[in-house]
Order: sequence, then C-alpha cells, then structure tokens
Amino acid sequence: MSGLNFNTISLIENGKTSPSVSTLQQLALALKVPIAAFFVTDKPSLKIVYQEAGGHRQLLLMGP
Repeated sequence: MSGLNFNTISLIENGKTSPSVSTLQQLALALKVPIAAFFVTDKPSLKIVYQEAGGHRQLLLMGP
C-alpha cells in the first residue's frame, strides 16, 4: 500500500537503515496515521535512584 519495496521495509523494521522523511510520509499515508506517530513513545520515563538508608541499600523507581 505504501509503494515501498519489501526489502526497504524489512531494513527499516530490523534497524539496519533509517528511513527518510519521504519514506516515513509514504508509510504514514499507507497506515493512515500522522507522521508524528513514528516519534511517539509509549514507555513512561522512570528515574532510577540508588541510596543507602540506615545501612540498607535501596533502589527506587520514580516516575516523571
């Protein structure tokens, strides 16, 4: 649907090449999503803090 070569898509999927803006636009149109969808991450960022408290080691995961 995108008009892109299967090998091109495979290389992008496997992280062996980076798509151009034009290629991203073709994929976005074929998938019917905005091009910005390729830059959105679903993972919340966590800050990992290590501290010693009362002689015990702690590893705290803190949200943004």
